[in-house]
Amino acid sequence: MHSVILARISSTEQKEGHSLDAQVRNLKQYAERKKLTVIRVFTIVESSTKCQRPEFDLMIEYIKRQKCKIVLIVDTVDRLQRSFRETPIFNDLMQQGVIELHFVKEANVLSKTATSNQKLMWNMGVVMAQSYTDQLSDNVKRSLDYKVRNGEWIAQAPYGYRNAKDPITGKSTIVLDENANLVRKFFIEYSTGTYSLSELVEKANGWGLRSRNNCRVRKQYMGSVIKNPFYYGVMIVKGAMYPHIYEPLITKDTFDRCQEARKLRSRKQKTSTDKHPYLFRGFFRCGIT
Repeated sequence: MHSVILARISSTEQKEGHSLDAQVRNLKQYAERKKLTVIRVFTIVESSTKCQRPEFDLMIEYIKRQKCKIVLIVDTVDRLQRSFRETPIFNDLMQQGVIELHFVKEANVLSKTATSNQKLMWNMGVVMAQSYTDQLSDNVKRSLDYKVRNGEWIAQAPYGYRNAKDPITGKSTIVLDENANLVRKFFIEYSTGTYSLSELVEKANGWGLRSRNNCRVRKQYMGSVIKNPFYYGVMIVKGAMYPHIYEPLITKDTFDRCQEARKLRSRKQKTSTDKHPYLFRGFFRCGIT
């Protein structure tokens, strides 16, 4: 009987640890013991928990194209699937006589004539695999929540900072980068209300301020920088604000003056279509009203 071997890992780190080679070797030995002819070996590096599994789909299509029943040899259930999303696919193929599943370590074989006990073992394997994945997800969420509440940023550092390793602890941290001084200057200049954002971006490019890709900075990009409270010591995570542990680039007073200047500019633009221009609109307000 013809067979197909599936060896899967979910990360390049496992790949470097030669887990794929170990799986393939064991599965080939199983095929020899069962006198199965291996016609294809699929070594897949992808997560089984994602909705899109392109390499997995290629294997299924290959099996469907064969003119005889194929024995799919897998090390364990969790190498094949970590949810019940794929179960209907294999159930249909087994009922059509297209495929037979062999889970080597669980010593379980499923086909069109599989018993209720064999199916129960398969389903329990999927439940355990999904439970393991859910536990990992919970652990990651708890770890991220702990870091955020301790003031640690969990994504790419904002512009003017860079991700780094603490030389003493070896832990991830964020430090000021080569653009930091010019970003600080940008905030200070904008806080005066003297320049529009477009005007100041032109000046900043003249200072030598450059994007992470070493290109000229753009108005839209610097507009998002101006509105980010990270620069005075507060980070926003999922809509909530937390004080962070990194070196502030500016004071909160400077940040607040930038927001006020931005709002004044916005109001001025909205009234710029009036019939009579008012030169100082938005810069002065009545002390009584």
